[in-house]
Amino acid sequence: MIASGSVQADVTLLPALFVRNPGWWPTFDFDPEMAVQARRKVYDRLVAEKILLRGFHYPFPSLAHIEKSGMGYRETTAVESDDLNVCVEAAVHNGADIDQVRAGDQR
Repeated sequence: MIASGSVQADVTLLPALFVRNPGWWPTFDFDPEMAVQARRKVYDRLVAEKILLRGFHYPFPSLAHIEKSGMGYRETTAVESDDLNVCVEAAVHNGADIDQVRAGDQR
């Protein structure tokens, strides 16, 4: 789950729904109660340790920090340069061309 100081997770699916409402689940969750427990456990750890999340279904650059908010959580997508470096490293590690990644950062 943790790679290079960040978390790669598909726990959220749609951050606008499941970060803010961790007790919800999509119909295709095999075990909804376990999914909710896992989601809360991951989010609590992200909050406690201030770990950067790389979410597959997050808007570019797919990076966020999670904070407690009411009965749920909220994502903060303010990206610092260190966070972008993690994103670039991950993209290159996964086979992306570094020049294309840098060109994308300049848009």
